Amino acid sequence: MTEGIGLAETAAGTRDAGPYAIQAAIAAVHAEATDSAHTDWAQIAVLYRLLESHDSGPVVRLGRAVAVGRAFGPARGLQLLDDPGVTAALDRYRPFHIARALILAELGDGESAADAYRKALSLPGNAAEDDYLAASLAECITEDP
Repeated sequence: MTEGIGLAETAAGTRDAGPYAIQAAIAAVHAEATDSAHTDWAQIAVLYRLLESHDSGPVVRLGRAVAVGRAFGPARGLQLLDDPGVTAALDRYRPFHIARALILAELGDGESAADAYRKALSLPGNAAEDDYLAASLAECITEDP
């Protein structure tokens, strides 16, 4: 694993790094961390910015928004998520609504987080994910005055 991480980081650091090398570097940074709290989110945000130069699609922009939110605060991540181009393109994409719900909950906006969880639950997923989302929704409702 150490060799693979090193190769991915070296490949992504070259001047002509392509999208696959950058994606591998993002995965390598995640693999190096023991958990989410110890992830180098600032480095991942930079890598997503590089990836955007090859693929400016909404899923890449979603990944960047999450990384920016983790590195520089949830309000900055939400600002990127709420870009009209991202919102319109990902309205039927469950992970988008999950990301919004998590960020909104982190910002203390339980009502909006609950709405985002409801939207996520209305979209296709799997039973385990549904259970997690339902529990997260219930938590938002319980905590919201």
